[in-house]
Amino acid sequence: MASTTDRHSHRAPHQQSSDDDETAPLLSHFPPRSPLLNRRSLAKDLYVRTIFIILALIITVEFATILQTPPSVRLFEIIYCREYYQLHNPGLIDEHGVVKEELCKVDAVQHKLASLRGWYSFFQYLPGVLLAIPYGILADRYGRKWLMLLNMVAFELAAAWLYLVCAFPQILPIRTVWLSGIAGIFGGGSLVCAALIYVIASDISSKSQLTSTFLRLNAASLFCFSAAPALSGFLMQYNVWLPMNIGLSLQLLAIPICLFLPETLGLRKENDEPNSSGPPPNDVTALPDHLSSSPPPSINFEKGSLFQRIRFLSSSALHNSAFLFRDWRILYLAALYPFWGSLNDLNDLLLQYIPKRYYWSYARSTYLYSLHSATGMLTLLFILPWTSSYLLTHRSFTPPRKDLFLFRAGLAFSSTGLFLQGIAPHSSVLLTGLVLASLGAGIAACARALLTSYVQQDEVARLYSAIALVSAIGSMIGGPILSGIFNAGLGYAETGRSVWLGLPWIAEAAVLCVFAVSAWMMRLQGDVVEKSIEGLRGVFPDGLERVNEGLGFEGGGMAGGVVVMEEDGSEVGR
Repeated sequence: MASTTDRHSHRAPHQQSSDDDETAPLLSHFPPRSPLLNRRSLAKDLYVRTIFIILALIITVEFATILQTPPSVRLFEIIYCREYYQLHNPGLIDEHGVVKEELCKVDAVQHKLASLRGWYSFFQYLPGVLLAIPYGILADRYGRKWLMLLNMVAFELAAAWLYLVCAFPQILPIRTVWLSGIAGIFGGGSLVCAALIYVIASDISSKSQLTSTFLRLNAASLFCFSAAPALSGFLMQYNVWLPMNIGLSLQLLAIPICLFLPETLGLRKENDEPNSSGPPPNDVTALPDHLSSSPPPSINFEKGSLFQRIRFLSSSALHNSAFLFRDWRILYLAALYPFWGSLNDLNDLLLQYIPKRYYWSYARSTYLYSLHSATGMLTLLFILPWTSSYLLTHRSFTPPRKDLFLFRAGLAFSSTGLFLQGIAPHSSVLLTGLVLASLGAGIAACARALLTSYVQQDEVARLYSAIALVSAIGSMIGGPILSGIFNAGLGYAETGRSVWLGLPWIAEAAVLCVFAVSAWMMRLQGDVVEKSIEGLRGVFPDGLERVNEGLGFEGGGMAGGVVVMEEDGSEVGR
């Protein structure tokens, strides 16, 4: 007798298939989810989570730092003012060791305050300028997260030291506040931190997301500069230590927030398609593409002497920066960035200039500072995008021509606004100058776009590195220089010519005015020829054919008509 298994094994094939279909799950006929879709979903989740954490870090750190700036300036002034009146009129010092704010606007106090703040800015930027490249190499080799966490701890240490110096001036001399810059050695300071934020954002962003990502980061920073000074001024009306305490506590939150930041090193390589012809991904000795044209080394770099290594690195640096000297327009635009970087120090000096010039309190002055930042945010987020769209769509501007127009207009607005700030006899004139200067907030972006159009594609990375370096140097040396100019203006103002108090703004306006005049001399590639062709079309509305006929140009070759040439001699049209 055949077994049950044997009988079932002799069923017809179609009957077995039918039974299998009846017992199979209904959803088994749907294909499994594509690995590509899973990968995109994970990438999107990572993008959202990382951007959220970065925005939280920007708001906590930058908002806290700006929140502490106005009260720290007032506390510095209190310390210097108490020292001054202990020698000249001790009766004006109350039982808490504080002198009325309006009595602290004497030139001797303001002179010391300006010098202190100028050199404070210098020491804050110094670690970043010296250590940006080494920390950049470490971030590319060992990861971004640990370096970002190190910076968060360093920021908190610097803020804590600032707090201690302001709280215990009898124990810690006020100039020891400069030592807070030492914390920048552990991480590189604000310069390295800002670079890390953009590197992390580029690691997780596709090419189509990159612009929108950077706009979100800039918007968060602009929000801090707009809201934090006004909030700080409001809190200072009740207690000058209140914004200091809140800022120190808020900055402390950045450390645990940073622990949730994912490591993004290598994400861009994983998303790129493999290139079989290129070097292996882990080959750390392979040179970047933009350095592949460098002359081969004449020594074994690993075994060469120290002098040979320094000589090799110097020659390589000169070779790879030679493109900066190829066109005067590149040097001209790059020279703008040190002065543009020093504008941050000039804006910080407003907190000292406004109370001295108009006898306002620091709390009241912060509102004008916030208004200046809010107008700049409005310019970047709304005015510039609308103007760009209008020029491209309704005026038929090419993108380079649009950038040049906005660059010229921005320089004109900024130089005029700074000049008005410097000579402003009344606060209303100062307010007008602040608004006009804010309309030039897009100068740096337009200059960067123009610079990109003047260099080759494989030179862009080196160009941006040079821009970052000269901007940082401008920010570093701008503090002491501007404070020195401000102190010189204080000396002239003693004779009653209070317009000299605005000498730093007048000097900066004069520099930008020179750049503005030079900007009108700039021409785009082929711009002169294009204007000549447009002029000929205006004289001969029927076209250039009659011009060619009148000149005897018929056919091809040399008789092919008017030839449009680029500056390098290449033919671009007829």
